Amino acid sequence: GVANTITEIESDLTGQRILFPRAKDGRNEAVDLLVAAGGDVDVVPLYETLPREKHDPIIRDGIRRLTAKEIHAIAFFAPSQVRALWNILGEGAAAIVNQCRIVAAIGNTTKAALEKRGVRVDLVPSEPKSAVLAKEMAEFYLTNKG
Repeated sequence: GVANTITEIESDLTGQRILFPRAKDGRNEAVDLLVAAGGDVDVVPLYETLPREKHDPIIRDGIRRLTAKEIHAIAFFAPSQVRALWNILGEGAAAIVNQCRIVAAIGNTTKAALEKRGVRVDLVPSEPKSAVLAKEMAEFYLTNKG
């Protein structure tokens, strides 16, 4: 969104140096857009997302409840979350996630990561914002009782 806004305001970035801080394994769409507009982009990986270990007490109860079919709705906000959960759940992860009444993905990249692993995605919000996702999940839940 930021890269789109920048290139809408200034379509020719020739001679402009742009510092692009991001995650270590961040996606390149924004960088590619800025470079295509002529920008000289310096990508600086400032942080790295690391998943929790399988037996970490912080997630143990949530994983137990998910595998016990006590979770009715699940939302994924990034492909890295999908990978992390699959690493924890192992073989059979898709079946465990598919037992939820609602499976939501914040956007199409996350949806594709789920579908690649055999998960049906019931909802992608009209805007990739957590508040919109929550609202649309609640609406979906209420209109698809069963």
